[in-house]
Amino acid sequence: MSGHYMSFEATATLRRDAETFIANLQRGERASQSLLLQQVLDAFVNQCLQVFFLAPADVAGLNPVSRKLLTTAIATIRKTLQLVVGRITRKLGNREMRPLAQFMDEVMFRERNRPDGLAFIAFELDDDLSDQLQQLQRACRAGNTDVTDAMVVAFQTMAEEGITRFFAEPVAMLNLGPVLRKIAEMGVDTIRSVTATLIRRLFVMLSHEQMAAVVDYFCGMITDEAPDVLVTLVDRVEWA
Repeated sequence: MSGHYMSFEATATLRRDAETFIANLQRGERASQSLLLQQVLDAFVNQCLQVFFLAPADVAGLNPVSRKLLTTAIATIRKTLQLVVGRITRKLGNREMRPLAQFMDEVMFRERNRPDGLAFIAFELDDDLSDQLQQLQRACRAGNTDVTDAMVVAFQTMAEEGITRFFAEPVAMLNLGPVLRKIAEMGVDTIRSVTATLIRRLFVMLSHEQMAAVVDYFCGMITDEAPDVLVTLVDRVEWA
């Protein structure tokens, strides 16, 4: 990995609730944090759907048919995650939630002594994928219209990296029983399948101008290093 990241700004509410959850578990809060965890995860899911689906759709200016395809996929993803999150969070004790709190602490880049400052959620991109997205951006700007197949592959790969980092890896950290683990893994697989199908079906419906707008949007989220990485690493909290 070269250090390329894909990042987006966290809402003030998401940062506040996530930091409250992290702090409560770090200090050994005895009261159950399951409701707060569910609140944080719901907010995170909603922001991911906004950033990775709704905002680029607005940038592209989808027609009604494409928009319907998108909203149907979003509804399926949201329903799946609500089911999985609800089932899991009700069963976890505070100690079992600690891996999730540590995970949140690692993927949320912020200046820790400024609770009202900016915070970013980020995941590292594979070198080849980062280069491929930027090559597609240059091809679109040069007027190359033969990019649909490459777009589908690149965006499916990007979706897989994001789903793995933000959903599959946290699930793998949890000490779940066989039934809950199966539910969680089936949920992640559903998200993967729905997202891959959506990308494949949607991109063939986009004009060259719309594809160019979408790839510009996502390339704008790529950075060469983690957001505020120097500030973040200085005050990194050690987990016992």
